[in-house]
Amino acid sequence: MAGGGGFNGAEKFEEWDGGQPSVLMLIIFWLFIGALIRSLPLSLQRRLPYTVLVLLVGLGLGYLGAACTSDGFMCHPYQVISEKAPRPGISPAMLQLAVLPPLIFAELFHTDIYMFRKVMGQALILAFPGVLLSAVLMCAFVVFLLPQYFDWNTGMMFGAMLAASDPVAVLAGMKELGADPRLTTIISGESIMNDGCALVLFTLFYGAAFEAKSFTLGAVVKFTAVQTVGAVGLGLCFLLGALLVLKLCRKEMSVVLTIIITVPFMCFYSATLIDTSGILALIPLSLGLSLFSRNFIWGHLEEASHTVWELIEFMANTFVFLISGVIMVVDVMSSKITSSDVLDLVYIYLANLAARGITVLVFYPLLKRMGLGFNIADALVTWWGGLKGAVGLSIAMIVHLSASKGHALERTGVRFVFHMGGMYLLTTVINATLSSPLVQYLKLDSKPRARILAMTEVSDECCRHATDLVRRAQGEESEAAAKAEEVVATCSEAAGNVSQTGTTAAAADLDGERRRVLQVCIRRYRAYFEAGMISNSACMALDHVTKDAALQSGSELQRWTALSSLCGKLLRMSEFPLGVGAFALNLSAEIAWGFVEAQDSVRATLPRSAVLGEVVGEAKGASAFLESLGTKCPEVLQRLGAQHLAATACRDALGKIHQAVSDGSLHADEAVILEEMAQNLREGINHIPFNRR
Repeated sequence: MAGGGGFNGAEKFEEWDGGQPSVLMLIIFWLFIGALIRSLPLSLQRRLPYTVLVLLVGLGLGYLGAACTSDGFMCHPYQVISEKAPRPGISPAMLQLAVLPPLIFAELFHTDIYMFRKVMGQALILAFPGVLLSAVLMCAFVVFLLPQYFDWNTGMMFGAMLAASDPVAVLAGMKELGADPRLTTIISGESIMNDGCALVLFTLFYGAAFEAKSFTLGAVVKFTAVQTVGAVGLGLCFLLGALLVLKLCRKEMSVVLTIIITVPFMCFYSATLIDTSGILALIPLSLGLSLFSRNFIWGHLEEASHTVWELIEFMANTFVFLISGVIMVVDVMSSKITSSDVLDLVYIYLANLAARGITVLVFYPLLKRMGLGFNIADALVTWWGGLKGAVGLSIAMIVHLSASKGHALERTGVRFVFHMGGMYLLTTVINATLSSPLVQYLKLDSKPRARILAMTEVSDECCRHATDLVRRAQGEESEAAAKAEEVVATCSEAAGNVSQTGTTAAAADLDGERRRVLQVCIRRYRAYFEAGMISNSACMALDHVTKDAALQSGSELQRWTALSSLCGKLLRMSEFPLGVGAFALNLSAEIAWGFVEAQDSVRATLPRSAVLGEVVGEAKGASAFLESLGTKCPEVLQRLGAQHLAATACRDALGKIHQAVSDGSLHADEAVILEEMAQNLREGINHIPFNRR
């Protein structure tokens, strides 16, 4: 355009936000790069984890930007990072708030609460005293090795940073191999806990190094209390508030997802404002939401909430690893890193392996007597699986961004990022690559024969169905049918090789069969609850006893023994006033009914199971309890019958409504009104007198 109406994009960018670079556009651009990396062939991503690829791309971007010295448009992203002053773009506080809540909350929100509770004691031992011991050992090593960069304060910060583990790649390999979920939960739980402990320890010495805070006994005790007890209390407060809001809010996807997304960030930010640990505050919040939100979130809402948090976690990981790669190369290219630093990195890697090994060895006698047990093989995998990841990198960048240009600790901040990035590369390339062979060598990867037989059975069924389809379409004697037989034989052989070889159909694995039966039951209990046929309390009781049985599958199934004892206690509460007695009676009926229905489902789903006799025996005991309860308190079973009829009516009505929306004969806005009608229909039918037949 001519005259004064011209528009120059670079000049406009310069003027945007008072002349500072747009951090928002930087983040958006880098997330787009992350999406492109994620789209690379899966064959490549199986060899190199996604975060390693992102870090390598970050190294490449850093190389391209190392030569940027002007104020041009293309140099703004690098100035945001490398020129921390006078043009700050990414502050330590911003980095913590943007990165740490997704990394901590997402992992805990997806955790199996039952298994986590069983191994929590072991995770706490490895996380709190274990992190402290590991940090002290690494501090002593780097102060001795690099006294020109590290004193005791910065050395403890460095040790705390390396104590934060991120064994995602190791856990993925273990799950793929079918490793014991007990061990994977111990490693995952330790990772979550030690992130919080490491950050508390880091914050303590960060205050001494950067804010000149004094180290008195009273100050340390007060700091520790605020960072631990205060953080847990804050997390519980946010949990109660979030559950209340979820109970009262409209159960629309946009509303529920907004609450699930915003509450963790608000909790972390509030913890920052009152100088307590945001990570430790997130632990009770995320575990509590995972456990109790099932009262308000299930079905498509639960699936959507998990998907959204996976996306947020993906974006946080992408940003952290990209920016780390850029910073590492910018520092190297600016001659702040020398060959001696690279050699020091190797020493630090070996020392970190030794420190973690000493930590596991010191606490091994205690670990093997706690929780679900801990043996030598578990200790070896736990030691080797102490990878470094996003939390450690974010801590390194906090130091780097705090030690601005000209700061007394500028060279130390550079070493934090370089050594942490190098530790991530080394642990991922070496430890993660060798972890799967280690798990196989220690025989922690053996899948129960029942699982292998189930895979073979389903594979054969799918292949037979495909052959029948071709025969019906082209004829029994057609050329297509003969070719289909060849394809089926090839696919069946490939599936057999993937599952495992050398297992015969005659091999009996009662332990594995019991686990399969119990897994079917767990899924059924959840389905009954989501359909409104049993309460969350009944679902949790059934789920707890069933998971207990899964850990003791070496003996015959005896779940009804524990459940009948619980139901007997509930019956003894039937005379309690204020509705407690009625609640206890209804709960006992729901537990027995859910148990019987799940056993019937097992018989239909696994008709050839080797433990079907145990299933039938347990079902008889629960059925007898229901008959006895129906004789003594017929109104309880009448209410249960009305509850099931109402749930079925609501489910069928919602199915018709959703089908009408899918067909286009009903608008989505109209469906919302009809969905409320279906819920009202359910409430009305639930109060109709219903005689059990």
